Amino acid sequence: MKILMVAAECGALPGGKVGGMGDVLAEIPPALAAEGSEVHVLLPSYGVFQTGQEQIQTVSVDFAGAAQKLSLYRLSERQPGVVHWVLDHPAFAAPAGQIYHHDGAGAPFATDGNLYALLACAAAKCIEQRVWGDLDVLHLHDWHTAGVLLFRSNLPAMKVVFTIHNLGLQGQRPIDGHPSSFDSWFPALTCPADAIDPRYDDCYNPMRLGINGSDRVHVVSPTYAKEILAPNTSFLHGGEGLEADLAQADTEGRLIGILNGCPYSDTGNTSSKLFEVISRQLRIWIGQSQMVPSSHYLALNNLERLKRKKKRLTVLTSVTRITEQKVALLEASAADGSGPALDALLEDLDKTTIYVMLGSGDREMERFFTEAMARHDHFVFLNGFSEELAEALYQHGDLFMMPSTFEPCGISQMLAMAQGQPCLVHAVGGLADTVIDNEDGFAFAGSNEAEAVAAMLDRTREALHLHRKDPASWQKIASRARSRRFLWSESAKHYLKQLYA
Repeated sequence: MKILMVAAECGALPGGKVGGMGDVLAEIPPALAAEGSEVHVLLPSYGVFQTGQEQIQTVSVDFAGAAQKLSLYRLSERQPGVVHWVLDHPAFAAPAGQIYHHDGAGAPFATDGNLYALLACAAAKCIEQRVWGDLDVLHLHDWHTAGVLLFRSNLPAMKVVFTIHNLGLQGQRPIDGHPSSFDSWFPALTCPADAIDPRYDDCYNPMRLGINGSDRVHVVSPTYAKEILAPNTSFLHGGEGLEADLAQADTEGRLIGILNGCPYSDTGNTSSKLFEVISRQLRIWIGQSQMVPSSHYLALNNLERLKRKKKRLTVLTSVTRITEQKVALLEASAADGSGPALDALLEDLDKTTIYVMLGSGDREMERFFTEAMARHDHFVFLNGFSEELAEALYQHGDLFMMPSTFEPCGISQMLAMAQGQPCLVHAVGGLADTVIDNEDGFAFAGSNEAEAVAAMLDRTREALHLHRKDPASWQKIASRARSRRFLWSESAKHYLKQLYA
């Protein structure tokens, strides 16, 4: 089977990953190749990936009222059985190496809309010219590549699969009246009715086009495939306004949930103790700053106090992006109205229990966690990211906290489980599909934010009580967590059977 994947990210290329899509594009192509498929992966060059590589041909397209020329490069082999390709154009390198751009509230997705509309147009032209010969499957990833479907009538016959990695980002742009708009990019086309945003009828929605124009719509866990059929509420995100289109796809048998895999390695424990790894990384970050950020100062201060404790410490951990999706339940009010749930959680901890969180993201949310450190000296917020530090927290933590409001799949819980660290999760999406309450971890749920916060705090108390009072039962849970495996090879089999067959 010959498969072409078109995406904005690919973690197999250094600097080619921003989020979960990059992980998937790094792992699923070689897993499919191992099953006998021929896999090609196409993405923009971003002005860096084409350097020193083999140029195959020039591609000419009509885009934004002018003839545009792009260069197609075949990259040197990165993975067995997988061929990576990039399209190069000056628009993809402004600035070089940057994948996504932030245009602000006044023109969301404007720069990225231009970039990925050009990518879609050029990718369609390459397929039309049979650069890869006759394809069995065209696999498009997220809104960035859905525009290829605008040209489907010109393409050879093949199955088209569309994967949703982040339903909350849909790439909406005006249909007309703006340099970054559908009519500006494609003046010879009419925006399809099933690509018009259901909430804003003057906007083109490429995510909706992907859902309605493909033969299979794939999301990254079975439970999430059910959750997105519901409308948004103030607490649960549901179908993000596209639930009617998703329900139609489900009725037609086109909506498929397949759990992502997780890469496993025999790295063993880090040679340094956890506090030593944290201290070293904090000093590196401080050394890189002209002025010491308050988050680093408070983290180092709290860490030095914790080092002086004589008893063995129980360590709660989180490795996360600091976004509303990931940490809103910790910022929400506790049931008694005394303050944020995080404060209630920390005040519940005994003197031998600490909470260490690693992550960065929203500035206001980062400030919230920094201020929490000033109030609680047994909380350490590591405001940044380091692979070594993340690995140390997975390996040396006792209980991994992942209270996401929603979670299409999630990988942090899988990585913690692989190291024998039980996880406490909100039982939604991929978290519900990977952590079994009281079997290999702990889960909580609620029909609204207040119920979920109360359940999170109760379940944390219960988990820590078990850790203190029944170490034998805790070890059984930890052992079962360590033995669970979510393999990309299994995901690949499901792709072939449910998406491609």
